[in-house]
Amino acid sequence: MVTGMKGDTPRIAIYMSCYNHEEFVGEAVESILGQTYENWELYAVNDGSTDKSGEILASYQDKRIHYYNFKKNTNLIGAIRFLMEIFKEADVDYIADLASDDVWEKDKLEKQIAFLQSHPEYKACFSWDKIVFNSEDKGVYENDSLYSHKENITRYEWLNYFYRCENCLNECSMLMEKDVFFEFGGKNQLYYQLGDLRLWYLLCTKYSFYLLEEELVQYRRHGANLSEPSPEVIIRCINERYLIDKEAFSLMDKSTFRRTFYMELPYMVCDTQEQFLAEQFCVFLGRNISSAYAKEQMAMDLYFMHSQNNAFLSVLENDYYFDAKNLLGLSGKEGLSTAMMPRDGANKLSPAVILINAVETGKIKEDTLHQFRYSTLFDLWEITVLLENGRQKFDRIKEFIVDLQNKRVKLQKEKKVLFLIAQSSPSDVTEKIREKQKNGA
Repeated sequence: MVTGMKGDTPRIAIYMSCYNHEEFVGEAVESILGQTYENWELYAVNDGSTDKSGEILASYQDKRIHYYNFKKNTNLIGAIRFLMEIFKEADVDYIADLASDDVWEKDKLEKQIAFLQSHPEYKACFSWDKIVFNSEDKGVYENDSLYSHKENITRYEWLNYFYRCENCLNECSMLMEKDVFFEFGGKNQLYYQLGDLRLWYLLCTKYSFYLLEEELVQYRRHGANLSEPSPEVIIRCINERYLIDKEAFSLMDKSTFRRTFYMELPYMVCDTQEQFLAEQFCVFLGRNISSAYAKEQMAMDLYFMHSQNNAFLSVLENDYYFDAKNLLGLSGKEGLSTAMMPRDGANKLSPAVILINAVETGKIKEDTLHQFRYSTLFDLWEITVLLENGRQKFDRIKEFIVDLQNKRVKLQKEKKVLFLIAQSSPSDVTEKIREKQKNGA
């Protein structure tokens, strides 16, 4: 039974799986033994190593270290699954992970525990890392040396980041509440390349985490890393990314979705389920992003799944300018089947494209202007380089929108201030309202 966080020194379970890391594993274990925070248990598996890794792990006699030896290698899949079963029953409060070729700074756990204990609104804590290169590999990876050095943002911003970009959090920097860890399935090693991204991504659909902006992990890069690029790794990442994106969106409620992707939504109001489905469809086919093929496949999945819902199809056709003919073009050229092919980077259904269509079809008028988000002008500016006569088109539409805004303001008997806020405290909102009132808005 989990102890919760009632005591002053919560218990931490650390998992480590090792395969042929005799050069590094001793240093990894020593960095755990040297932690200034001492209430931890290490569960280490030697996954059929053919070198001396097993002997090194077995040599440690500390009662907090639990060692398991697999005679046959399981590609770490069986080892992680074995450890996850143990952890489900372990009487611990937090879960941490250290790769057998990486190193923790001595105060890593102490700083993370102190933060989480004083900030219960956060369910996990990460940190920056410092990449340690083998001399022959330094030139290959040096440009990535600050990939983890991100600033703290809201969980909605993290969701948007994980959707649009790749993983930037070092798994070995994680400290997460046990109950939350297993609420999302723990470390599922069948997601061989992106299992860590999956866990962070799903976590953000419900909870917040914190990133300590200091290097508490030494992350070793060498030729045997699991993430080394190869055709097999790339294809596996494509398949895993598609499944992870789908799972994450299935867990997002309407409020979380709209607060995450508000800058990608062309309309202010979303009253019906069909409008919500159309918003998701729009996000999937929006700006050019990482793993766009997975998003395109998700858009097609959503369209076909609801293809008998005439109200949904009507919203797409009338408000998003996407009909069956567009679908045929999409299904014949995009999606997972084209993941390894060159891409043109075009924006298929961004707010800017919808704004252009709305202006050209006369949908935007003085009495309908309030239905559109003004942020679409910024989106339009971003894609002018991809449009024929893009700058001229932007200037024309901007002038048109500004003119409508001026006419509409003159017609209004009372002025209203509309705020679009991803996440703000009540004091932030109050301050913005006062500022607007002071300026006469």
